[in-house]
Amino acid sequence: MTGGDGTEVTTMPDGAGAPEEAGDGAFHPLLVRQLTRHGLHPDAIPDKGAWIHLLERVSTAYRDADESRYLLERAMEISSVEMANLYERLREASESRLRRERDRLRTVTDHSPVAILELDTDGRVQYANPRADDLAGRSLLDTDRSLLFWVHRDDRRPLLKRIGQAMEHSGDFDLTIRFRAADGPLRWLRLHGRALAGSGDQPDNLFIAATDVTTEVEAWEVSDRFNALLETTSDVVAVFQPDGALFHLNPVAAEFLGVPAEGDPSGHRIEEFLDERSRALLRDQAMVGARRDGTWRGEATFVDTHGRRHAMSLVVVAHVGREPGGDHYSAIARDITELKAAEQALVEQATHDGLTGLPNRVLLLDRLRHALEGARRRDSGLAVLYIDLDRFKVVNDSQGHVAGDRLLVKAAQRLRETVRAGDTVARIGGDEFVVLCEDIGDPSQVPATARRIVEAFLRPFEVSGEDAFVTASVGVATNLSAHDTAESLLRDADVAMYRAKDAGRSRLEVFDEDMRSWITERYDMEAALRQAVDNEELWVAYQPSLDLVTGEWSIVEALARWDRAEHGAVPPGRFIPLAEETGLIGALGELIMRKACTQLAHWNWARRGREPVSVAVNVSGRQLTQPGLVEMITDVLEETNAQASWLVLEVTESALVEDPAPVREHLRELSALGIRIAIDDFGTGYSGLSYLQQFPFDLVKVDRRFVDGLGPGPDSDPTDHAIVESVISLAHQLGYDVVAEGVENAAQLAALTELGCDLAQGFHLAHPVPADELERTLSGEADPRPGIPGSPRGLDGLAPGDGGVPPGDSDAPGHDGEAAGS
Repeated sequence: MTGGDGTEVTTMPDGAGAPEEAGDGAFHPLLVRQLTRHGLHPDAIPDKGAWIHLLERVSTAYRDADESRYLLERAMEISSVEMANLYERLREASESRLRRERDRLRTVTDHSPVAILELDTDGRVQYANPRADDLAGRSLLDTDRSLLFWVHRDDRRPLLKRIGQAMEHSGDFDLTIRFRAADGPLRWLRLHGRALAGSGDQPDNLFIAATDVTTEVEAWEVSDRFNALLETTSDVVAVFQPDGALFHLNPVAAEFLGVPAEGDPSGHRIEEFLDERSRALLRDQAMVGARRDGTWRGEATFVDTHGRRHAMSLVVVAHVGREPGGDHYSAIARDITELKAAEQALVEQATHDGLTGLPNRVLLLDRLRHALEGARRRDSGLAVLYIDLDRFKVVNDSQGHVAGDRLLVKAAQRLRETVRAGDTVARIGGDEFVVLCEDIGDPSQVPATARRIVEAFLRPFEVSGEDAFVTASVGVATNLSAHDTAESLLRDADVAMYRAKDAGRSRLEVFDEDMRSWITERYDMEAALRQAVDNEELWVAYQPSLDLVTGEWSIVEALARWDRAEHGAVPPGRFIPLAEETGLIGALGELIMRKACTQLAHWNWARRGREPVSVAVNVSGRQLTQPGLVEMITDVLEETNAQASWLVLEVTESALVEDPAPVREHLRELSALGIRIAIDDFGTGYSGLSYLQQFPFDLVKVDRRFVDGLGPGPDSDPTDHAIVESVISLAHQLGYDVVAEGVENAAQLAALTELGCDLAQGFHLAHPVPADELERTLSGEADPRPGIPGSPRGLDGLAPGDGGVPPGDSDAPGHDGEAAGS
């Protein structure tokens, strides 16, 4: 059936009456609830209309419920789709925004000047931006080490402590550490750390931002050191305004100026430090230069609170302020008063002779250069006088270096007294002096001045209570040419001095152009002598001595001879001193030693069974002081097959005084080999007799100057007779044989024989001859020389002869020099 509202209603069948009970006859519980809601009791059987009305209402209720359920279900369906769509749109928007934020964050971190790190709880790097890798010098993500590995060991414990506190309390920390980069140097890093929350209650990661503050830390350290230096330095440090007003002083400057250390210096000015000249220097040069170049350096005179003046080195630094009116200056000054005094002393020492106080060569040349410039401007003359003391070496060797120094001081004083007050007297070395005479109007005055010097040195000098005699050889050079230089004038005067010495000493020579040829020849001779020694062109002449007891020839002296190509024979008196001056004497001496020993071995091995020949070779003083002398002589004896007992070495007395220690040692070693030692020219060095006990001598050779006065005649000198007699007596008491040199006549020979002299040598007995000529005497071919007392026999029993060498062949009769092989 259909209800009033058109709803289909189910009706009960006719005759059914009330509804049947379900099962046990009871109404369905749902029906009971519905009936009850409508005021009906289940036991009351409603009429048909009531049922209809009831069923309609029930049908309506169900229909309304279905429609509501449909609408709700439809609404829920629409909401779910829309929510799903909205959620999807929201999700996509969140991921895009997150991606953009992540990219933005990555861009920021990748380009950040700050190193950004994420560490796990073990300190291993989970994330590092490029700046972090740059600071570390390595890729931190590619290492398995904890970041703490590269932290300085002294900073690891503080860092671990801060990390632990941050992780425990989910907090932050700040710390500055030292970090070892891959390239080696330590870097200072300022760290800011923060614990990152994890999935649990405790953080599991750590965020760190690190900034390189190495430059800042080093700047702090430098600043601290600089401030400490300013406060502790002994230098004066003052900071002042452009107007000179002070606004900072270090303690030294405050004490220097008399300002309390903690006081305000603003009431003082920088000028209070300085004398008047230095104030102008500061204003006109120092501050101007500092503004232009940043720094100015120089020297100034400071005045302390007590008025004492100090020489100071000064540095002024200009500082440009950031704001207008902020410019200022720093003055750093160091006291160099003592340094300046020492510098002046050094200048004095560098330009003056320490012994005499006279200008030395350096100062002389400087003054000579200025004098030449002045002479050219004024068209005036000047002269250079070069003075060398004659026989100074004799005094120095005989009386010692102390006496020699005293003599030089007295010689300098005498020179100053002899020349004009305005003339410069200089000592340029050894016993050589120079006088510079300026403003010479008349050139003829110059030789007169030189002559006064020569005459002044004729007077003896009192040295150590004794009179010492030295003379002066003077060379003069004047500015004759506009092209003269200080060096050329000094050289010309030196050449003239050598010419004066060569001409006989104790005289003056004025330089002329002929002397250039003379000195050129001298240089040529030196070169030729050097070549002659290298090529072994020198030869040996032999002069025997006479045994005054047996009347037989005895020791043969080897004498150096030089026949220079295209010049002929050069006297030993010329080339031996030249060899000494040029240092060739060592090589020359070894050459003569080798030739003499070769000849000696030839003679004695040919004379086997007879008395052997002895050869004497001179050894120079320079050779005696040089190492290797003993080895050289030993090698020569072995190479030539000569025996040491056949060799006699002659040593001049002056060579013993100069440097006695090595000479004594060498002579003792040579004597131990069996070589005999003779002291030559005995009596000329004024040292004398004491040296006979200090050295291992076997023979004493009396100098020819004492032999000259022996015998009757106009040349007889009782003093010489007494000296020779004393020397012979003393030598015999000491067990030495005595050889007299320079025997020129029979009277001298007779006197020596009467005095008990052992041996005599000289032109009256025999001249130096070549080896083959001496062999003629040894073999008996030479005629005996007549007129010799006792008819002396040769080494083979023959009388001596002159060997065919004409008288006058040697430059100095009976004496051939004092150097090796001479």
